[in-house]
This record gives sequence, C-alpha cells and structure tokens, in this order.
Amino acid sequence: MKVVAAILAISISSCQSPTSAALLEPELTMSVSGGMDVLTVEEYTAGVVAAEVPYTFHHHALMAQAVAARTYVTYCLAHPIRAHDDGADVCADPAHCAGFATEAMLAERYGAEYAEAAMEASRGAAEATAGEILTCGGAPIQAVWHASSDGATASSGEIWSDVAYLQSVKSPEEAEISAAEFTMAEVKAILGGDFDGKKNLRRTLTPSGRCESLTIGNLTLTGSEVRRKFGLRSTDFTVRWRAGKLCFVVHGYGHGVGMSQRGAEAMAQAGADYREILTHYYTGAAIEKPGRG
Repeated sequence: MKVVAAILAISISSCQSPTSAALLEPELTMSVSGGMDVLTVEEYTAGVVAAEVPYTFHHHALMAQAVAARTYVTYCLAHPIRAHDDGADVCADPAHCAGFATEAMLAERYGAEYAEAAMEASRGAAEATAGEILTCGGAPIQAVWHASSDGATASSGEIWSDVAYLQSVKSPEEAEISAAEFTMAEVKAILGGDFDGKKNLRRTLTPSGRCESLTIGNLTLTGSEVRRKFGLRSTDFTVRWRAGKLCFVVHGYGHGVGMSQRGAEAMAQAGADYREILTHYYTGAAIEKPGRG
C-alpha cells in the first residue's frame, strides 16, 4: 500500500476559537461511494488511518496519524468551510478532504487478509489515542499532513498563509525521488497558447528549498502551478531541458506542510513516541483530550 497524502487547504492565519461549543462531536456525516454515512469521530479516525498509511508502519506512527486525523475532522466540524453539495461534513476524496477506507473498501483493493489486518491496526491506533487532538490556544488546529519530504518540511506560508504551528522542520525519512519528462509539443499543450516556445528556465526557491516560481520562456508560474500543470508529486524539484525534453527530478510527495507520514515512520522506528512525533511536526501545538461537554 502506498502512502496517500490528503490535499488539505489552509484558510487560517492564527489560532482561532471553534464556532461550536463542543470540540468533539459524537457523530459526523460523510459522503462516500455515492451515498451518505453517519460515523462517530473515532470510526472516522480509524478509517482515515487505514486509507492514509500502511498498517505495517510502526504503531506510534499510526497513533500520530490517528491524532492528526481526529484533529482534522474536529477542526472541520468546528469550522465548516469545505462545502459538500450533499451537505456532508466530510467526504472520502483525498483531493478534497482526507483519504478514508472501510474494511470492505480495502478488501476490494488489497484482499481480505490485508483489509482485516489494516483495520485492526488502524482501530488500535484510534483506540490508543481516543479523544486526543492537537490544539493551539485551546482550539483544534488544522493538522495537515503529506506523504514525504526531502530533509525538511515546508512552512504553511510558503504555500498558503503563515500559521504558527505549521513551520518548516527537519524530517528524517529517506527521500522519495520521481521523474517526469515532456516533449516541447507536450509543454506547449500544457502551458497553452501564451507560451512562446523558448527554452530559458529560471527557478526561485522557498526557504525550505522548494520551487517558489519557475520561468519557462515568457511565462512565470508558481511552484504549485507547475506541480499541478505537469502532474508532479511535489514542488521540491529540479528542472532542465535535455535532448529536446523538459525533464523534472522530484523529491518528496505532497505539499510538504505539517506532518510527513514517512518522516513520522522514520521517527517512530528511531524510538520516538507519537507525542514526540506530533509536537515535532506541529510547532508549539499541545496534545489534549477535551471533554465532550
């Protein structure tokens, strides 16, 4: 199973109090497989862990993911900012909310044996951290995560708005490296009619070493635009023309902000517990277990 990092958008710039009096709602509605399910927060948490990371990860890496997932949905319930046409609180689309899987969904993709083991590990991680969330000023944080970084995570300000608890920190995992190349015809099709076809390249970098902007010919794109247009795994890339093709070498996977899932696994394997992992990646955040009111 591959790590599946959710694409979660930042819409806050500081710690804010929740709009709901209760930080942990007993139930939530989720849009999945063309229908609507009603789940408890803990059921949702286990389903996110099962979808987002391999069950073979160290149990403290799974526990860290469980707390991040529970925090994410708690924030969504308190700040309902991500619209769903069917009125659901969350959905199972990692491009919109977070990845989510049931045992049946896992069995269909990976087989019954994998599904049973994955759900057992995921439920165990949720139960071991039951009710725990990350907070800033007593409010749930927006606990974004990504699959992997190459040496350091990105601060939220490099991509979205600056958030105190989402700063660049070192990340110990072995870098994932991928490559992509495009002919000039493909580049022209991707960039559209405004592209003048010239091969000059100029890249500027963010403080964490990711692409801030890339000038190709007469066009200048942000790193995020380059990633989206060319389908790259991250904005941490080098680029050059070689043999008439635009060639990218990409490091890491995901937006790079918040907890690195591969980094969490590396930290756990090195002896860190889930609390150390979480407080490393979410700068200054506290781990609390609020009452249900």
